[in-house]
Amino acid sequence: MQAIINGKIVTETKVILDHVLVFDDKIQQIVDRAAFKQAPEMHMIDAQGQYIAPGFINQHVHGCDGF
Repeated sequence: MQAIINGKIVTETKVILDHVLVFDDKIQQIVDRAAFKQAPEMHMIDAQGQYIAPGFINQHVHGCDGF
């Protein structure tokens, strides 16, 4: 489990400040920084005020298997 702190979390409708993004392979939760409890095995990443956004993956494909 990992957590990103000190970042601006970009969602579909807004940018969230003062929260922690907790993830593994997928986002698990977004927690208010004041309520966040770090687990001993959790790896912390400091975003240093940068934006945290999903990896926008384009699934559009032009041809496959000769088509």
